[in-house]
Amino acid sequence: GDNAILLAQHGWQVTGVDFAGSALDRARTKASERGVTVTFVEADATALDGAGIGDDFTLIIDSGCLHGMIAPDRHAYVRSVTAVSSDDAELLIVAFLPGKSFGVAGVWPEEMDRLFAADWELAESGDEPALDHNGKNLARYYRLTRRHGRPTDPAPYRYHEFQPYSTERAIERLLDRTKHWPEPIRRMLWGPRR
Repeated sequence: GDNAILLAQHGWQVTGVDFAGSALDRARTKASERGVTVTFVEADATALDGAGIGDDFTLIIDSGCLHGMIAPDRHAYVRSVTAVSSDDAELLIVAFLPGKSFGVAGVWPEEMDRLFAADWELAESGDEPALDHNGKNLARYYRLTRRHGRPTDPAPYRYHEFQPYSTERAIERLLDRTKHWPEPIRRMLWGPRR
């Protein structure tokens, strides 16, 4: 619940989703200890549109979900996340690369291209410095924006290497950019996990 709590501390209306009730209990306790309000919901990340959480989230953060899924679930996840996102949504994903974390399938940048090409546009991507291990890049971050209302190129978008960045810096930049927005507009969905 760390991302959810951080954004709630900055005035965002936050909904945290996890598949595991025990993880949600720990996140609720942590949020309460820090004096912030976060709505935590037990739901499947591949079926968020049926979870009753809404459909107008402007920010969705996935820090440990997509990279652990099998292929059919990944496609359902993309449909699900797209269904609950607003037309101008941003999606931040941190994902291990294949073979870089025991028990996690991982995802290659090229697969991200295929999965998200129809409805999302890659805005930024790079090695995730927070998960760097002795100079070995174990994970990548991706910042995507909704394509809604814009024509989709029939060819998948190409993977781009952007300057070193991190999810933490992305959240900081987002908080700075949105600090003057009215509170009802600031909504996000934190880390759907499976």
